[in-house]
Amino acid sequence: MALITVTLDTEELETQIELWRAAVDMKIPIADHLKLHFIAKRREILVRLLDTGKNYEALLALMKPVEADKERFAESRRKVQEFRRWAADGLHELNELAKG
Repeated sequence: MALITVTLDTEELETQIELWRAAVDMKIPIADHLKLHFIAKRREILVRLLDTGKNYEALLALMKPVEADKERFAESRRKVQEFRRWAADGLHELNELAKG
C-alpha cells in the first residue's frame, strides 16, 4: 500500500461549508440580483452542494489522521455530514412544496 502525507485545512473546509449555507439561505448580505438567482436556482444549487458534500465525504473516507488529529478530523467529517443533510433536507422541502 502506498501512502502519502497531506495537510487538510479543516478551518478552510468548514468556512467554505458555512459560507455556502449562509449564502443559499440568505443569512448574509448579498446583492439583490444574487438573491433572485439563489431563489430561482435553489434546487440546482442544492443538488450541486449535495454532490460536493458527497465528494468531500468520499475524499475524507480515504484519509486516516495521525493520532493527535483524530478528534479534529472527526469533527470535520461530522460537519461535512451535516452539510450533506442540510442540502438533502432543502431538496426534500422543495419537493414537498412542489406537491402542495
